[in-house]
Amino acid sequence: MAEQLADFRGEIRPNGKRDELRKHLDRMEIIRQHLPRVASYVRRPTIDAIESHLLFRNPVPMEFALSRMAGQIQVSNFGAISSI
Repeated sequence: MAEQLADFRGEIRPNGKRDELRKHLDRMEIIRQHLPRVASYVRRPTIDAIESHLLFRNPVPMEFALSRMAGQIQVSNFGAISSI
C-alpha cells in the first residue's frame, strides 16, 4: 500500500523521474492547452473543459489520500464507474 501511495504523489522523484500521478497530471495539462485540437480529433465542434480521472480495478488508498487534489483529479474504481 505504501509503495502504491508513493507512486501517486504527483511529484518529481529525487532521480528526476516523474511519479505516475505527475505523468497523468502533465498529460492532462497538455490536453487542456490543446482543447481545439482534441475537439477536432473527437469530431466535436468545441470542448470547453475536460475532467481528469484515474480508474482502478479495485479500491485503492489513493481514493482517500488524494482528496486534497479533488479539484484536479477524481480517483475511482470499476465498482463505482456508474456514478462517474
